[in-house]
Amino acid sequence: MKTKGILLTFCLAALCACGGPSSVRTVDVAAAAPADLEEVAAGWELLPLDESETPLGSVSMVKRYGDKTFVGCRRDHRFFMYEGTTLAGVLSAYGRGPGEYMDMEDFAFREATSELLVNDRSLPGFRIYKVPEMTWVRDEKHDFQVGSFETVDATHSLFSLEPDEEDVAVGGQVQVWDHQAGTPSDQWETSFVEALTMTEQSMSREPGGAMLFGLTGPKTRIMRVGAKGFEQVAEVALVPDAFGPAVWEEKDFETLVEAWSAVMEKGQNVAVGAFAPQVNGEKVAFWYNTGYSSRFPFRLAVSSPEGGKAYSEVRVEGYPEPLQIVGTGEGQWCTVLQPGLLEDVPSPKGQLYPRLRELAAQGVETVLLFWSAV
Repeated sequence: MKTKGILLTFCLAALCACGGPSSVRTVDVAAAAPADLEEVAAGWELLPLDESETPLGSVSMVKRYGDKTFVGCRRDHRFFMYEGTTLAGVLSAYGRGPGEYMDMEDFAFREATSELLVNDRSLPGFRIYKVPEMTWVRDEKHDFQVGSFETVDATHSLFSLEPDEEDVAVGGQVQVWDHQAGTPSDQWETSFVEALTMTEQSMSREPGGAMLFGLTGPKTRIMRVGAKGFEQVAEVALVPDAFGPAVWEEKDFETLVEAWSAVMEKGQNVAVGAFAPQVNGEKVAFWYNTGYSSRFPFRLAVSSPEGGKAYSEVRVEGYPEPLQIVGTGEGQWCTVLQPGLLEDVPSPKGQLYPRLRELAAQGVETVLLFWSAV
C-alpha cells in the first residue's frame, strides 16, 4: 500500500494530561490564544550554528544528543553534525549506489557505538554511518516499513510498524526492536490509526534515557518506554473532537481516509495528534496539528492539575513568524530562527530579542532555539 501521501496528512502533533491512565483531562482548542515564548517557556537556550565553511540548506529536522546536534535538510539530502556550535561533519550520500540513500525519512544517533542511523524508505531499512567520519558502515534491510524512530540503546530502537490497509480492523504495534536478534524485544498493541499516525510523529527523549510518544485517538495517550517497559503516563481529550466515530471507529480503509481528509481540509477547530510530548511531574506539554490547510500547522498545549490551555501561536519578540517545532533534545523542543529576519523593537521587554540582535550583528544566519514548557 502506498501510504506516504496519506501519512503526511496524518502528521500530527501532541496532547497532554497526567495523573495516570484513569485521569483524563481536556484541552479546549477553540479557546486557543497567542502567547510570547518567554511567558510559556520553563527554560530556553540558543545555539548559533557556524556556517562559515558550509552553509546550511532548509532545515527540516533536528535532534540533539549531549554535545552533538544533528541537523537534517531534506531538500538537499544532507545531514550536518555540530559539536557545540562548530560544524564537525557532513553526510551527503544522496544516490543509488552502495551506502547512499534515496528517501531519508528520519534519523537517530546511537551514542554507545557512535553511529548515525538513517531510515531510508527506498531500502526499506536503515543505512548506518560512523560518526564523526560520516562514512558508511553497513545497511540493515527489513521486510517492513517504518517512519519516525529513535534509538533506545546500543542495540535497540523504538518505532511503529507501518500497517497495511487490510489491518484497519486488526490494529498495529509499537515495537522496541532488537537490531542484533532481528526481532522485537518488547511491543505494545495499538489501533490502526494509532499505529499509522505514530509513523509520522517525532518522539521525545527524556533526561535519563526514557522516551515519550503519543498514540492518537478520541483520547490520545502519552506513553513512556523505559526501564519498566511500556507504560501509559497521561491521557487527554482535545475538544471539540473534530473526527468522532467516523474516524475513530471506522473499519474500512477508504472510508476512514475520506472522513479524515474531509475534516483536515477544513482547518477550523481541528486538533489532533501527539507530537514530541514533554512530561514533568503532573504537568504535560505537547503540540497538536490543525490540518493540512494551515501555513503553520502546529500549535502548543499545556496541561496541569489546575487546567489546560491551548496556544494559537507562540512568538519570539521581534520575530515575524510563530514558532514551529522541527526537532528535539533531551526534554526540549527545537525551533529554527534566522536573526536576519528580526524586526525593529526599540524597547524590548524580554531577554531573547537583545541576544538575537547580537547574533545578527555577528553575522550568524541560523540559530537553534531549544526550549521546554514544563
